[in-house]
Amino acid sequence: MKKTLFSLVTVMLILTSCGADAVKFNDTIVNEQEALEVTLTEYGTKLGQAIETNAVADIKPLGDSLLTKIDKSIDVIKALNTPSGGEKFKETAIIYFEFTKQIVKLGDKAASIGNEPTEEQATAFSNEYNDIAKVIAEKGEAFRNIQKEFAKEKNMRLQ
Repeated sequence: MKKTLFSLVTVMLILTSCGADAVKFNDTIVNEQEALEVTLTEYGTKLGQAIETNAVADIKPLGDSLLTKIDKSIDVIKALNTPSGGEKFKETAIIYFEFTKQIVKLGDKAASIGNEPTEEQATAFSNEYNDIAKVIAEKGEAFRNIQKEFAKEKNMRLQ
């Protein structure tokens, strides 16, 4: 009887800890992603303002700071203990975060063009920015879909 009770308690503890880990895992990644989106939006706005005011050289320090934040978020996600079924979610999150660096690198490219780009340079930059923004949106959507699948698999309610 004691052996059965001990086994039952052990199984319950394992199941309870897996659930808690899955929730913590999910919440940590989602919190990093939400903070990233706020920061990326601010960066995009400031980059646009810098381009309009011919002050693109001023955007580099902000981009460097953002790259550091993205790298820290990636490190946080990589360091997470991954619950069963969370591998794809973690991988998708890292891919998404890695790709967001492209928008910052494009900001650096704008700074290298200078404050008075030619019409051709401005159009090329705008097209490239729009292309990267589109892919980031697609990667973000893939991230959210995988996160929903993970939450459903773990019986978590999304808010």
